[in-house]
Amino acid sequence: SDLLDWETKGGVKNAAQQDALAARLTKERKIIESETAWAEIQRAHGELTKQIQAAAKISQIQTAKAEAERVKLSRGRTLTSQVIMAEQDAAEAELTLTKLKVAQRKLETQGRLFINLEEGT
Repeated sequence: SDLLDWETKGGVKNAAQQDALAARLTKERKIIESETAWAEIQRAHGELTKQIQAAAKISQIQTAKAEAERVKLSRGRTLTSQVIMAEQDAAEAELTLTKLKVAQRKLETQGRLFINLEEGT
């Protein structure tokens, strides 16, 4: 009876150690996943910043080109269709820039939620 009692206690102790180990590994995995998710948010934000800078330059160039075409048209040196195409290009460039800024704001919101969740745990 004493031997059986000792084996039971040993089994319970071993099971408790296994549970503690599993809980620690789960916690460590969550920390690693959380750090990876945060790193991905930061990487994506940096990439969007570069894309926004490039899109802003393109938008400025297209807007200036459209303005130049309007001036040329007022002097009778271009076709209305050229002005319309230049204005369309400028509008599309502005739309691209706006979409990139929206994507970056969404990412920043995710980052804030992420930080709030991390502080809450």
